[in-house]
Amino acid sequence: MSGNRHVVTRDALSNQIDVPTTPVAATDAASKSYADSVGGAAVTLADVSGTGDESVIGDGTGPTLTTKRITGGTGVTVTSDANQVTIASSAGSAASGFWTPTVTNTVNIAVGPTRTYGDYMQIGNVVYFTYSGTIQYSAIDTNSRFDISLPVFRALNFTAAEEGTGIFYSGNDSAGTGYQERCVGRVYGNNGTNAMRVIMTSPDTFLGNQPFSVTGSYSLLNGV
Repeated sequence: MSGNRHVVTRDALSNQIDVPTTPVAATDAASKSYADSVGGAAVTLADVSGTGDESVIGDGTGPTLTTKRITGGTGVTVTSDANQVTIASSAGSAASGFWTPTVTNTVNIAVGPTRTYGDYMQIGNVVYFTYSGTIQYSAIDTNSRFDISLPVFRALNFTAAEEGTGIFYSGNDSAGTGYQERCVGRVYGNNGTNAMRVIMTSPDTFLGNQPFSVTGSYSLLNGV
């Protein structure tokens, strides 16, 4: 037959038969009866079975198709019915917003850190954030720190510093010459709490008010 055709197969392409896309009414019943007798009963997505990593599609009376099983994971669900398989994110789409952290446990911080800007973006179980403003240290060339609350609540305390990570920077043109006394520090998950810790060594000469920025990310889960 010419034109577009549906192909019904059985047993690795043996007993192949051709059925026209639009059968003639007078022969439709005969064509279907012959196709069913050779190819087996119709198969739908409801006829799914199998174990382990494989799925077998078929009703047990005709040809079958074996495929790798589709499974969900963290934040992903897989559902199916007689017509389709749907893969969706149970964690929802990406979310974002503005954020003012609560600052605690300051060491060698005279004023601030005072927020000028802060935003965050959450994708699944990972949160990315930025935080900037001004800060003033108490003493020069001294170990300094502060903790910040999280923009998206973390129900679990950090169990390892690596579950949160980031970088801190501050600097100021103290002499009006364009030279900045730079201060670079580390941002990490404060073990045993659900806050991020920011550590740095204060500048070696300048203690005046100066701009800073914090960029980081953290997981909402432990051990990942």
